Amino acid sequence: REPEGVLGGLRGGMATHPDSPGGEDRVAEGGVVADAPVFYPTTKEWSDPQLFIEGIADQVRPYGICKIVPPASWKPPMQLDRDKFGFRTRVQQINLLDGQARLRLTFVENLCRFLHRRGTPLERLPIVEYRVVDLCALYRQVVAERGGHAAVSEKKQWSEVARALGLTAAAGGALRQHYTRILLPYELHKKEAAAGQVKE
Repeated sequence: REPEGVLGGLRGGMATHPDSPGGEDRVAEGGVVADAPVFYPTTKEWSDPQLFIEGIADQVRPYGICKIVPPASWKPPMQLDRDKFGFRTRVQQINLLDGQARLRLTFVENLCRFLHRRGTPLERLPIVEYRVVDLCALYRQVVAERGGHAAVSEKKQWSEVARALGLTAAAGGALRQHYTRILLPYELHKKEAAAGQVKE
């Protein structure tokens, strides 16, 4: 049943929960902060929500917060035009959300800059087993962990690389193709730069 309002009650004259503190009793004995007030306006009091809120402002201000339980009969109208409402979505690569996001982003930026200079720009990130390939992690697994493309191919370790990236061993072949097309030129360039044969 809808609680009855008590016009002329606490300061603002609005209905409150019977257990809500009123007046100046905001801090209980022992320094414990009292509960914030809870209001149960009647249908009549809630006919103008803005007016009701303005009416209880002085009571709520000392607490900084309150709870208002509208009448059960209240059905707020839809404020949005469903035919016109819309919002812009943003594409966010989930594999760039961990703690090494900056490192991975920097790697991809440098890789894209290199590929663009050589005339083979990276149009999109490769996908294997319905997942976007983490090119930074793939490069690290092949170069830093296993000595590079030639060593991995010679030892037939592409399935191991796939498992290290959280993929199935069967994805090794696809990873090798993507690495050869995208990352191998970058690997060779980095080796030549380290040997002083080319500039970074």
